[in-house]
Amino acid sequence: MVLDNEGKRAEAEAVIRETLAIHRKNHGEDHPWTGMDYCTLAGTLGAQNRLDEAATNYRRGLDILEKTAAKRWEQAWAHNGLASILAGQGNLGEAEIHHREALALAKKVVSADDAHLLGLIDSLANILRKNGKLDEARPLAEEAVAICQRHPDRVEPQARRAFATLRDVLKDLGDTASLEKLELTIQQTDAKPKPAQTPEPQAK
Repeated sequence: MVLDNEGKRAEAEAVIRETLAIHRKNHGEDHPWTGMDYCTLAGTLGAQNRLDEAATNYRRGLDILEKTAAKRWEQAWAHNGLASILAGQGNLGEAEIHHREALALAKKVVSADDAHLLGLIDSLANILRKNGKLDEARPLAEEAVAICQRHPDRVEPQARRAFATLRDVLKDLGDTASLEKLELTIQQTDAKPKPAQTPEPQAK
């Protein structure tokens, strides 16, 4: 939403709440559009650091999306959003569960090499690192970086986060040799021109 991107989050919240009220009136509480509205509201609340309210709305929206068998990409988006809020609250264990579910759902929609999985793979790798599961985090972080290299249209900004996650994992593992190779790869990537980004996939 443009208002949200411009930082006018209070205005954005009001618009989203109005849309939610309309969809609840016209379609009922248990409808995919209503579920998506709850999740969109949750994202705006999270951006305002109102994490408890955000988590409540994500959970309500996700419950509706699952109950109404909404499109998998929408469910994946909701799981990922809730996971980010939970991580912000310090609930890393439950955040990991939702990051795993988000990636599993998304992989049912797009191929394993699809660039749109990059953010989900990186998020899971990062939460696994924070939970001390470095052996599981490393291959996921490496997979995210490999996707970046195969899809240069994803260089900004997700790729930078993916490279940073792998860097942190390698540092935690004490793998100096691999870390040096990664730093060289980052330098080479930064030197390349930045192509236009690809559009988001159609929800299924």
